[in-house]
Amino acid sequence: MNRGFIEQHRELQVYQVAFASAMQIFQRSQAFPEEEWELLRRQWCDRRDRSVLRSQRHGRSGGLERRLSPS
Repeated sequence: MNRGFIEQHRELQVYQVAFASAMQIFQRSQAFPEEEWELLRRQWCDRRDRSVLRSQRHGRSGGLERRLSPS
């Protein structure tokens, strides 16, 4: 028996608006020139690489162990 509860995330209005917005962005991005795509890919890869290096440094510095050890 359904008492007005949402059964799936797709029923949420915020999900529907966000999904429609994401689709508009995707459709408009298809018209980007190839040079723009290359710049975006390079930018994304640079950020990803920096994030991985930062995570590795944090793990080696003992930051994770300090946070996990009981006080």
